[in-house]
Amino acid sequence: MQIHSFCINQLEQSIASIEKVIAEAREATANETKSSMGDKYETAREMLQQEINMNMERLKKAQRDLSVLTGINPDNSSEKVVIGSLVETNNGTFYISISVGKTVCNDETFYVISPSSPIGKMLLGKAENEEISFNNKKYIISRII
Repeated sequence: MQIHSFCINQLEQSIASIEKVIAEAREATANETKSSMGDKYETAREMLQQEINMNMERLKKAQRDLSVLTGINPDNSSEKVVIGSLVETNNGTFYISISVGKTVCNDETFYVISPSSPIGKMLLGKAENEEISFNNKKYIISRII
């Protein structure tokens, strides 16, 4: 399934980018020299540490998401919507996996959603030709891959 590989690739790129930002911030912290203006030094170090902490949280989330994706076998199929299903509806195609949102892969739009999202919860367990109503919109499942 191309959307599955696409999401893994995007996450791996994101992880590499976050790791690079963290390494650069750590290097900047190490290179920050104490000047005669001690408060300025402490403020700069604290800001760099906050940036590192924020990016560490982003990294943890991206790694958790990657773990979820790598735990999905994209070749499995089911007659009902489960984690890893690609769900085609009259109002869009949903990939039930992680929370990414609207994304474009090979000129096709997908909604990559978590099974714990409101619409994800409603889709789980449904079969082809069943429908749900979400935000005053009717979604009819035409195909589950």
